[in-house]
Amino acid sequence: MWTVVGEALSGSGRMFLEPLQSVGESLKWEKQKEVEWLGSGQETESVSTWSPNFWRKDLEEKLIQYMMAQIPPFGSSSNTDDTALKQHLSQLEMTFLPSLEHRSDFFKEAGLLVTYARCCQASLSSHLSTLTDRSNFSFSQCLLVYEWGLKMYKSGSETCLRPRQTPQPSLSLGVQCLVWIILKTEEKLLAVAR
Repeated sequence: MWTVVGEALSGSGRMFLEPLQSVGESLKWEKQKEVEWLGSGQETESVSTWSPNFWRKDLEEKLIQYMMAQIPPFGSSSNTDDTALKQHLSQLEMTFLPSLEHRSDFFKEAGLLVTYARCCQASLSSHLSTLTDRSNFSFSQCLLVYEWGLKMYKSGSETCLRPRQTPQPSLSLGVQCLVWIILKTEEKLLAVAR
């Protein structure tokens, strides 16, 4: 099952849609069985015999691992190299996010969009947190990340950060992710300014 997911992530598209749909169906089956077990009042089988309980978690780990590997590295030669950070954020916006968005269509058709979007958000949040948590990150670099987060939030672009859904009164997970990144960076800016 994970080979199919890996091929869908690294492959060139539609030929992996049908096998990817089987992964989505397997996860639906797993969820249904879990509801049946919990609804019947029976004790859940032991971990060793009820492995489907971990399929969704395993899928999320596989997706996050893949996405983190796709993030362009940020290797600034100088601790205060704002130009390198601008380039890095531009790469995220122009290359990384569009590649995730392109693949999201396959995961949507396979019934896995929510899981895929959650992993996109987790990957980007983790990466930006790692950047801003560096002890040598300057005020201006934190400000660049903050401005980039605001720009992405305001742009309303169709990235994995904002999966296409029907409008909801509450914030979507993608918007919550961006707000979290913005607030976290804002806290860092305030701490550095003190």
